[in-house]
Amino acid sequence: GRGGEDQLVEHLMGEAAEEQGGWTYKHDEGSDLRQLFGLLLHEQIFDEAVPDAFFAPSQGAPLDLHAPDFYARRKEGIDARLAQIAAAAPTALAELVRRAFDAHYGKSSAFVRWGEVRIAHCVQLQIVAVCFGGRALAGILLHLAATGVFAGMPDNTMVRAVRPDGVRVSGMEVQRDGSASTNLKWELVECADGPTAARVPLRQTGLLECAEGAAALADGTPLELRSERNRFGVGGYSMAVHLAATGARCGYVGNDDFHAVRAGEARAALADGKWAVDALAAKKWTIAIEDDWTLRGALVEVKSKNDSLWTEQKLWIRSLTDRRFLRYPNPYLFNEDGSPTVDISTAKVAPKRRGKRKATDPRSRIRLPVSQLALESATSSTAFHRLRLHS
Repeated sequence: GRGGEDQLVEHLMGEAAEEQGGWTYKHDEGSDLRQLFGLLLHEQIFDEAVPDAFFAPSQGAPLDLHAPDFYARRKEGIDARLAQIAAAAPTALAELVRRAFDAHYGKSSAFVRWGEVRIAHCVQLQIVAVCFGGRALAGILLHLAATGVFAGMPDNTMVRAVRPDGVRVSGMEVQRDGSASTNLKWELVECADGPTAARVPLRQTGLLECAEGAAALADGTPLELRSERNRFGVGGYSMAVHLAATGARCGYVGNDDFHAVRAGEARAALADGKWAVDALAAKKWTIAIEDDWTLRGALVEVKSKNDSLWTEQKLWIRSLTDRRFLRYPNPYLFNEDGSPTVDISTAKVAPKRRGKRKATDPRSRIRLPVSQLALESATSSTAFHRLRLHS
């Protein structure tokens, strides 16, 4: 790896792609694509009209998720949604992801790991979606729905974005302030459709530290919301509620509402005998993207020299590169000429030998110091790319 340290082969391959191909990588084993499956198809996956699929309100997935007829039981809704995704230009696709993220944030889901930094989480998924493009993304989501094969997805998710002026945008990094146009990170823009105010419940008023302030509450009492360090909060922070006049703490905004409001002026509200807080709504952000950008996404399965593909990994690669291998109709995975719409490949990382030395341990970690990487070109998307490590 950089600096000669030991590193996972997935990171070595990703670093080589960054340095030599302008890609940005994430070693996530397909996690972002599975999250997009859970977000963009949420209404269809969690359709309560499907019989015998749900028995608890907090159920993270339908009971028939891995049943052979999971897709068939939701076919009409899934097909309509995928057609919308496939036809979406990059700007529209980014908006579809944002709206789904905002609509379902925090809901119990076996597919989405809700990030503590809400903006960064949403932006990450937007970037992956727009770089792969609507059609390729629709093909992957349909494959997940139709086969139920969630394991074996490629190691590295790769993205690359280039503006018309030739400036490459770094794919997985989030810049909160988009004022520096020459910065290679993704710029963010504030959403114009976001609410300006929000009402959230006032919680923890019975805590000893909040008792004095809570006793002084009245409907309309001026409050101040402060983001304070708290090991029980979101990412180590909580939104504390204080009386504006005295500074006494009178409660907290719940962790599930932490991202709904922002620090600053607020007022107490008594509704149905319960205390609530009327505050400024948190700003909503989205990625700056134009439809004329050059966008690419790729999936790469990475192996050490002596490692081999296992069954589910072979299924994914074969299904996305050979239309004859599919046992169900998927109009999005292949073009009319039979070429795949998803860039999926394998890569092998191996040492350049100087005598006999073992290159990897059983955990697939490179055991030789690395000073330089050379990526050989491959003749096809399914061929093994070989990364040679010069020690």
